Amino acid sequence: MKIKVAEATDSQLDWLVASIQGQIWTGDWYAVPHEFRFKTAKFPKGWSVCFLDGRSFNPSTDWSQGGPIIEREGLEIGPSEGTTWRAMTGGREGAIKFGPTPLIAAMRCFCASKLGDTVEIPKELT
Repeated sequence: MKIKVAEATDSQLDWLVASIQGQIWTGDWYAVPHEFRFKTAKFPKGWSVCFLDGRSFNPSTDWSQGGPIIEREGLEIGPSEGTTWRAMTGGREGAIKFGPTPLIAAMRCFCASKLGDTVEIPKELT
C-alpha cells in the first residue's frame, strides 16, 4: 500500500529505515546481513523489527539507533512552529520533513531523501 512519507507513523518509519539499510521482508521474518528480525508484537498487526539479541529496531523513537543515522546522513534538526520539529538534508535539492518529535522528523527526512515522498509499505503496517 502507498503512503506519504510525511504522514508515516513511527512503526512505519522503523520498517522503512530498516528496508533502506538492506532489509528484506518475506512475510514471516526479516533478513539483514548478520541479523534476523522475527515476528513479534511491536508493529501493528503483530510485526516488529528485532535484532538477534532481542532488542527492537526503533530509530524513530530510540536516539541510540536514530542518532547515528542523523549523524551519518548529515541531517539538520531544529524546532519549527509550535510543537513541530523540522529535519532537512543538505544541498539545494535536499528533503525537508516535519514531525512531532526530532526523531520522527529526521526519519521522515531520511526516508524521503532515499525513497521519495510516496512509498510502498506492506499492508500489515497500516
